[in-house]
Amino acid sequence: MTEEILFDILIVEDDLISRSLLSRTLTSLGYKIIEAGNGQQAWDILQTKNIQLVITDWIMPVMDGLELTRKIRSSQKF
Repeated sequence: MTEEILFDILIVEDDLISRSLLSRTLTSLGYKIIEAGNGQQAWDILQTKNIQLVITDWIMPVMDGLELTRKIRSSQKF
C-alpha cells in the first residue's frame, strides 16, 4: 500500500524544538510539511507555494502570527 500525502501544511514557529516536534508528528500522519521561522518567511513561502493550511505561533520576531494572519486574509490570492 502506498502512502498518500493528505495536503501541505505550513508551520510557522520561531522555536525550533516546537516546530520540529509538530512537523514530525504531522509528517507521521501523512501530511507534507513546510516550515518557517517567522511570519515574513511564511509570507514569502505563501507567495510561491500552494499551501492548504497554516499553523502559526502568535508571538515571533520580524512578523508575528497576527500580522501574518491579517495579510493572508486581506490577500486576493487566498
